Amino acid sequence: MAKWGEGDDRWIVEERPDAKNCNNWHCQTLSKRFNACEPIIFFGFRCYDNPHSFIIKVKLLTTRPIHGLVCQTEKDATNWSRDVMKGLFKDFDVKENNYYIKIEEIDSMDGDATACNRKGNILVFFDWKLSFKFFAVNDNSEYNGTITIPNFDDLEMDGLDIQVSSKTEDKNWYDLKNYIRSKLFIKIKDQLNVYTKKLKEEFTDGMILPSHNTLKKEPKTTKPTYKNPDKLKHVNNTSESQKTDSLLDSVTFLCSGSDLFRVLTRQQEMQIFSRSVAKSDPVENGLFQLYNAMVTGKFLKLTENAFIEMEWRLSDWPENVVSNVKITLKDEGNGTKLHINQTGIPSKYYEQTKCGWRTFYWEALSSVFGFTILR
Repeated sequence: MAKWGEGDDRWIVEERPDAKNCNNWHCQTLSKRFNACEPIIFFGFRCYDNPHSFIIKVKLLTTRPIHGLVCQTEKDATNWSRDVMKGLFKDFDVKENNYYIKIEEIDSMDGDATACNRKGNILVFFDWKLSFKFFAVNDNSEYNGTITIPNFDDLEMDGLDIQVSSKTEDKNWYDLKNYIRSKLFIKIKDQLNVYTKKLKEEFTDGMILPSHNTLKKEPKTTKPTYKNPDKLKHVNNTSESQKTDSLLDSVTFLCSGSDLFRVLTRQQEMQIFSRSVAKSDPVENGLFQLYNAMVTGKFLKLTENAFIEMEWRLSDWPENVVSNVKITLKDEGNGTKLHINQTGIPSKYYEQTKCGWRTFYWEALSSVFGFTILR
């Protein structure tokens, strides 16, 4: 092993104008733990060209919040969630055909839940491993067992898994097991959806306080009346709600165009950087949504690694109002320049939309995937 300062190039990763990793060093994230004020990251370096090289483990601890992950208000919903879940599955039983199944108790509920208010937007995060004790009867055979859901989180309900076991397994058990994994599981997911809704609506109630401006009473105004219907029609067409603005912006990321195209169109990556429920069908006329359906739209045209055109709207915009977004990706040699051209933004929401792209897209991509912003 070379010593520091002796100039052995085998162990030096240089800053090169062509950005080439000359010694094939790779950084691997080993573990992460985030909260609003104390993010901790363990990562390591290994030279893949040298099979005998070791991993250098580094612990990064900073008292400064990681940009893009900080919440203005954060509430721990873990204990509240356990109480709500116990209530949802109390006296939960199903009787159908020859089957009778009763959830006796929640045996364990490992994980946590958090709600936060970030710049006036409520976000919820949870990750649970659930275990239920059940009693069942099938054709006069009695069973006591466990139902386990190892991956109930805020990302995707469709990907839930279920594991079923019983202390007694006979010829009737496998029919009962298949029933639990299919029809009973649907009823369990209905209860889990109720929990998610309560977390988003009941637990977060009051987390967004009214601003000083919203507390001011609106001055009383007398609406003008027009006897001529043509004049009335003209006034409606020039109302504030129908005025729109356009947004032109650009930002350069230290990554490839294929990386940017992927994270802006693929469902898994969209869920990761938004830390929310996201859906995406990256084909022409395919629908997408992210940030728990606060952002929705439709892909109009996709050119692999180069161009994205889509209909795009925020949930609090006026009904049936959509904007047109065109994103162009251009290779700049040392990175990829992203141009965005958005038209049809309701004027009332222009600043909110402009800040939203910067905060919830560009800065989120940079902080989560490590795409350094060069602008």
